[in-house]
Amino acid sequence: MSQAKPLRLKVQKAPEKSEAIVAAQLPVARVLVDSGVFHLDSPYDYLVPEKHSQSITLGSLVRVPFNSRLCTGLVVERTDVGESSALKAIDAPITTIPIISESGIALIQAAATRYAASFWDLLPEAVPARVSSVEKLFTPVINESKETAIPLLHSLNILTPGLLYPQQLVSLVSDALKAGQVLLIVPDEKEIGILYEAIRSELSIEALIISSVLDKSERYRNHLKALYQEPEIIIGTRNAIFTQLSENSTIIIFQDGDPSYAARRNPEWNVRDIALLRAKSSHLIFASFTPTLEVARLVELGWLSSHLPAISPRKIVCEESEPRFHSIIAAGLKTGSVLVTVAASGYINSFSCQKCRNHALCSCGGRLTINTRKLIVCSLCENSYSDWSCEHCGGKTQRAISRGSSRIAQELGSAHPGTSVLISSGKIRIDQLPPGSHLVIATNGSEPVGQYSAVVLLGGDSLFNRVGLHAEESARRDWFTALSMLDQDGAGYLSLSASHPVSQSLIKWSLYPQINAEIQERTAAHLPPYFRLITVEGERREVAELRKVCDELPLFKAISSITVDSEISKLVLRSAIEDSDKVSQFFYDFKRVRSLKSLPHLKIRFDPYEI
Repeated sequence: MSQAKPLRLKVQKAPEKSEAIVAAQLPVARVLVDSGVFHLDSPYDYLVPEKHSQSITLGSLVRVPFNSRLCTGLVVERTDVGESSALKAIDAPITTIPIISESGIALIQAAATRYAASFWDLLPEAVPARVSSVEKLFTPVINESKETAIPLLHSLNILTPGLLYPQQLVSLVSDALKAGQVLLIVPDEKEIGILYEAIRSELSIEALIISSVLDKSERYRNHLKALYQEPEIIIGTRNAIFTQLSENSTIIIFQDGDPSYAARRNPEWNVRDIALLRAKSSHLIFASFTPTLEVARLVELGWLSSHLPAISPRKIVCEESEPRFHSIIAAGLKTGSVLVTVAASGYINSFSCQKCRNHALCSCGGRLTINTRKLIVCSLCENSYSDWSCEHCGGKTQRAISRGSSRIAQELGSAHPGTSVLISSGKIRIDQLPPGSHLVIATNGSEPVGQYSAVVLLGGDSLFNRVGLHAEESARRDWFTALSMLDQDGAGYLSLSASHPVSQSLIKWSLYPQINAEIQERTAAHLPPYFRLITVEGERREVAELRKVCDELPLFKAISSITVDSEISKLVLRSAIEDSDKVSQFFYDFKRVRSLKSLPHLKIRFDPYEI
């Protein structure tokens, strides 16, 4: 028979006194908490455990108790006194070093204010996903940038045609280095690759790259290098605009109107606007072949100085002139490469009936196209047709309306036998013109960088009749950029009449008469750049109630509604640019109230690239 074991009392250790575990120096941390609740956006005070005191500093991520759960927080201050006598303690540090500076936090808060957004909506835009092993490579000492006492220079530099833009940007970078650190923002990886090599070759400097195409570890490592090591030159795409910079640095933005500079997710911030928020501590240069309307407004106000190039006359002909573009191509191929730009890729992007001229449509309503295998397919549902006939008159003969790059390359290749033909488009892009003589067919925006003996710009009617807030501006940028690569002794062709305003601008290499007229038209219509656009999309009843409120406010100069579907509608609001801060505050308060009342979500967009 087994004997019963003697009973043992379970020993429980009493918790250490709070005074023993709290940091002796600066025992309170102010923390922004990622609660997921919009109206809970103020910093909260927490006690700093002594054992973590060295790891918890301004810019550190921590784990904190919040509303019966653990949340991520960002330390924004260490202090002696908290706002409450019954503070909870920080659970643990997440990062071993600060991941953002005080000025970086201030920039995100300023951007969040402009877009009536949460701080936590924008922090991932500025700080890449962390990799803990990378943090071990850095010593936690950040050199803070400050508002400089030196007069800051802000300018628009219109680039010179005939000189390749990489050479001109490297020259700008070289001049800016005399003042301090340089951040160069470019539209995509094409420009990063070209400019990285140009800077290394001409300035003997290894630029730091900030780009989403880097792998996770390298992207985080480069973010920390910018934060801790003050590299001379940083090149990056959109998110690099948040990169830490030293005092008296220079920010250069190339082609500020490019659509890639507008963020796709909420809040849909824009590189140009974030750069303007940084203008109190950095020199700012907008470099482009054509100014955006927003930048032209700043020149008009005198906030930006303007540097225009000296232009030598060049041979540019329009569609009604002689010689026709086939002669220009033939002449250009005798001395070098020729660039032909088109509005779209593909073979035949749309066609009509030769007999009645009605558009060829699929049963789903989509336009029919002809691909490179000469098969007829629908642009929407991809249904194919082996035996097409017009639904209106029964005709079977097709008439091409919009020819793509593949079709034009085939036609021009046949017209110039023995010529090397290259096609560059969004899917298969050639970044730089290879050595030799080539006939290059490129969609707008995909032109290989190089020097050309002739530049032929096709599809003008299609390109300049697109609908959209920035459609014409984008078309101008593409054509100016393409024509800038024309040799001084080469010939250019424009598929527009000589009387067209764009033709006149390209011939004179000056957009200002056209831009000034466009700004006046847009101001009369309550559109940017002198007006700010805000769209609100959501359940129809909720949007209708908001409209009633806005109709009574002088803050909004024009209001219109768009029906999205049977349940969703969109409100389009316009407000004068001088009331920008009031508009942001209105929607910040509006979102706080809706958050407090747990009302349905409304999608609010500030300054959308397209409505």
